[in-house]
Amino acid sequence: MRTLLLASFALALSISASAQTAAEIDRVTIAIDCDDIATLEVGAATSGTLVEASDCMYQDGSTADYYVFKLDQDASVTITHRSNDFDAYLVLYEGNGLIMEIDDDSGAGPTGFDSMIAADLDAGVYMIAANHISGEGTYTVEVSTN
Repeated sequence: MRTLLLASFALALSISASAQTAAEIDRVTIAIDCDDIATLEVGAATSGTLVEASDCMYQDGSTADYYVFKLDQDASVTITHRSNDFDAYLVLYEGNGLIMEIDDDSGAGPTGFDSMIAADLDAGVYMIAANHISGEGTYTVEVSTN
């Protein structure tokens, strides 16, 4: 049984291999229905699969995959969410858990249904939800600095 949890996660896995105290690790707390939040390295794409009967839940009850990323300094970023299988929907959360931006279809792509968010962000920890309007299938998501 899946329950809504208040997940506090640290980016210690991707920040560095060196030892750090809890005070040195950026933390963000967000209420989501998800047991698995992945770390996304800035500049590296990752792939995933969204299906109706699994994955994490978005606030509207649809399925989503959640990723956190860290910016060590202020940066202009582009976040893309692409799929040939479904209409991609992308949500960017700031470190306090508030939604900063939502996008559906600004990324164009071969299907015309890819999502993209371009934003000037302060140094810190952010989270994205890779979601979909309809359909199931595979996707890629990437955060890059400009």
